[in-house]
Amino acid sequence: MSAGTRWSAVWAVFFAGLVCGAYIGKVPPALPAQRVELGLTLVESGFIATMFNAIGMLFGMFVGVLCDRFGHKRLGVAGLGVMVVSGLLGAAAWDFSSLLASRFLEGVGFILFAVAGSALMAASATDTRDRMKVMGLWSAYMPSGGSTAILLAPPLIAAWGWRGSWAVWSVAAAAALVLVARWAPTPRYGEVRSMKLALESIRQPGSVALALLFAFYVAQWTSVMIWLPTFLVDERGATPAVAAFLTALMVLANIPGNIGGG
Repeated sequence: MSAGTRWSAVWAVFFAGLVCGAYIGKVPPALPAQRVELGLTLVESGFIATMFNAIGMLFGMFVGVLCDRFGHKRLGVAGLGVMVVSGLLGAAAWDFSSLLASRFLEGVGFILFAVAGSALMAASATDTRDRMKVMGLWSAYMPSGGSTAILLAPPLIAAWGWRGSWAVWSVAAAAALVLVARWAPTPRYGEVRSMKLALESIRQPGSVALALLFAFYVAQWTSVMIWLPTFLVDERGATPAVAAFLTALMVLANIPGNIGGG
């Protein structure tokens, strides 16, 4: 590790990314309990689980433009704040509509920080020799956070129910907000050409091809992660702990490739 890189900032931003990944991973193990308590159908459970993906697909590039215009750190911290509040709202949900609304807001907070996080990580690597190492680490935030939430779900749900699990991750998001606000750098912002650059990007065949390939990958990965716990518990009679462990293994398998790519 080079002395020039702000490693306290790197780990603060990565922890916040891990919490973002946990907001996705907290859902699959909780779906069986939510279906029983709130009377959710499989279709409604699917909407609860995939709201994050829809928000990212629809607004990801637009959020990037906003970050370039108004500041990555500012919007990243705001995103964590939204995640704190929406997570607590989800913990208090009383039906499908209220839970879906909280997941929509969680998705907004998630995409705000996920987009800002890459810029914050890059700005933290003030020594260019560490840049690829740091960005490789950042690429692992999703499987790291998702698998952590999945593994912790059985004891959390057993102790406090799925609502308690939601509250725990809201507290973690609040801690991440404090760390990012304290340690993360403030990259330059105010670029007025960011929308023009975004439009130029989507006209590049290579960019479109990579986006489509990633979409196909995410479609497969997400479907297995979301429904494997429900399948194992409802159809195979597995315990929640076994279902969580097997699902976490599938999520963890992404980490070596992410870091190795960096």
